[in-house]
Amino acid sequence: MCTEAILIFALLPLLAYFVKGVVGAASAIVFNAALLLAIAFGLNGEVSLLDGLYWVGMADFCTSMLLGFHLRREIRPERQTVLLLCGMLPVSVLFALLMKRIELGWLMAALAVAITASGLWLIYSRDHELARERTLNLIAFPCGLVAGVLSGLFSMAGPVVILFLAAGSKDPRVLRARLVLISALATSVRLAALVFEGAYTPQRMNWFAISIPAVLAGILAGNACSRFVKPVQFRVLLGVLVAIAGLAAGVKVFL
Repeated sequence: MCTEAILIFALLPLLAYFVKGVVGAASAIVFNAALLLAIAFGLNGEVSLLDGLYWVGMADFCTSMLLGFHLRREIRPERQTVLLLCGMLPVSVLFALLMKRIELGWLMAALAVAITASGLWLIYSRDHELARERTLNLIAFPCGLVAGVLSGLFSMAGPVVILFLAAGSKDPRVLRARLVLISALATSVRLAALVFEGAYTPQRMNWFAISIPAVLAGILAGNACSRFVKPVQFRVLLGVLVAIAGLAAGVKVFL
């Protein structure tokens, strides 16, 4: 196993899942941004973009289930989340199955654009006005369709899902519980589709095995630190870093 692969799957997950522990999401955004940069600058060794996208599917599934168990008493199905999931889950499965059939250059270009947009979204979404319940119910299904594309391809529906959820509540506990429910179901169906597709080769399972300590350490440390971190400042800093990573990778991909 090359040194680059060990570094990618032992160090990047620590950062990505620390972020998820703090904010309850954005792990795939952070990991994909760092991986895309590594690929663009030739620092990835034998690890391909698909390897990373398959890996983050397993890691997000495990951590979402862990957070789901932790928040099990606060999680409950609600109309707006059910409608969102009705649009999101079938599309997520479809695009997860299409991943191997999309030309790799286009996949990298789409990820660079999505990463940059996600970074800008993290900066922009510091404050918002609450929407009416009727409005949220009307837009839930279309938002789910868009989120399903990002979830199926990149396991990073967070920008769409969190923007939708944040329009309905500013209570961090409510948002976290709703997000964990959506994430647990979305990552489950995506993982099932990828297993059906035969995506998880012995090599990819080995990479996942070496990443487990970093994933667990990151999410536990982030969860412990979440009470001390000011969310707005953290999101802005994270957004700036992600946007810069997306732009830098985009320059390499497109030029």
